[in-house]
Amino acid sequence: MVKGSPAASSTPISVGRFWLAVWCGYSSLGATSQVQPEFLVHRFRASPFVVGAAISLASLAAALMRPFAGRAADNGLGRHVVMLGGACGVLGGVGQWWSPTLSVLLLSRLVMGAAEGALFTGAITLVLRTCEPEKRGSLAGWFGLSMWAGLCTGPALAAWVAQISRDTTAVWLLVIVLPFIGLVLVSTTATASPAVASTHRQLHRVLMPKGARLPGVAFFLTSYGYGSINSLLILYLVNRHLGGEGIVLSLFAAFFLITRALGSPLVNRLGGRATLLFCILIEVVGLCFIALPRLAVILAGAALAGIGVSMLYPAFVFLVVQRVPLAQHGVAVGFMTSFWDMGLVAGGTLGGLVISRGDFPVAFEVAAFLATLSLLIVLIPLSKGADQ
Repeated sequence: MVKGSPAASSTPISVGRFWLAVWCGYSSLGATSQVQPEFLVHRFRASPFVVGAAISLASLAAALMRPFAGRAADNGLGRHVVMLGGACGVLGGVGQWWSPTLSVLLLSRLVMGAAEGALFTGAITLVLRTCEPEKRGSLAGWFGLSMWAGLCTGPALAAWVAQISRDTTAVWLLVIVLPFIGLVLVSTTATASPAVASTHRQLHRVLMPKGARLPGVAFFLTSYGYGSINSLLILYLVNRHLGGEGIVLSLFAAFFLITRALGSPLVNRLGGRATLLFCILIEVVGLCFIALPRLAVILAGAALAGIGVSMLYPAFVFLVVQRVPLAQHGVAVGFMTSFWDMGLVAGGTLGGLVISRGDFPVAFEVAAFLATLSLLIVLIPLSKGADQ
């Protein structure tokens, strides 16, 4: 058993309300992915690099926020962290819609990203304390659907609202209202999960647990591909006049959600490493398909990438929580997830830079190569209790 690992917390929490609150926040963020590329081009005449960078800024802010949010949740402030995330999500949505200048929009993206980092990290820390250690893989997968479902269904919801209203104003109102609903949901829950005692450590060891570092690097390399898909795939289809820009992210989302919903229990049975090896290989194949400029092949690649990416998070969580004490679960999961966010930043910004100097397929070929490199890290034996 991991050092300091007791039975799950006996303090009940409203898991369903926290799940819905996270879904609302991330649906808001996902909705911006559908409308913001064209919004940036039309309002500010932004280049592909600026579009990718602007969308990815939210992930940068989330990456910086997650370890601090996790530490606060470990200290018994998880509910307050989640509520702060909802409030900042509303503020970030208002700022992006109103933005008179590009700098205001970029600042608002940072606020929204910090909101999502706090929202999910606070909630997952509370939820993991409610289950037995042997069930954490499946619970992380199912609760993680709140975040990924929002990111995946948000674009589809935005596209549907835009089609009905024939105006992006309704989409931006949706972006603002969703996190507000999440804030209300969490505000009606009771205070949950007390702090877990922890020994004093230097700040860098507190915020960057050793047991989460190698999994974090591997998570970064795999998330780069999703960052490229999220930021650049619609522009790729529009630029090549291939069509399909209205359905490609929804197709990715559908295969992601189905695989996550059905496959989460497999993490407990197969273990984190075996799950990761299979899923990363599927992601690599999907990214290679996307690099081929034919609509049918790109759509197939998006579906495969959705399958591959879907199980990465619960598998990495399963590895990390086995390697750190209970008192560090929040900060360790938050720190590891920060690497995912940084991968999204890199996938959008560096992918946009590759596009500006070459061509769209090259950006996805680079993503496939980096995901392949993550396999080398996953194959490294990771001992339990490495954070001694």
